[in-house]
Amino acid sequence: MPSDISKDKDLWKARYWLLKVMPFSGKEILVVQTMMCFLPAVGISLLGLMAYSVAVGLNVVIMLASMAVMTLILLGVAMLYISTELLSLNEFF
Repeated sequence: MPSDISKDKDLWKARYWLLKVMPFSGKEILVVQTMMCFLPAVGISLLGLMAYSVAVGLNVVIMLASMAVMTLILLGVAMLYISTELLSLNEFF
């Protein structure tokens, strides 16, 4: 939940109304919102994992496997978070 609108129900209504009247399907909104959270998180995490792998001297195969697993986990978490937020907006209004 964005911090600037967490306490103000009118701002929540404005955001929810905008999502309802846009000419996008629910799936498109979910994908766009998920990518907005997922891409920065995966970028920062991959850089940190590469720096750690180089510092510790991990095998390249282990490093690539760790990156793939971390990417899938971050995608799942971002999708779960965004879908929960959108479903809570439906129930809230």
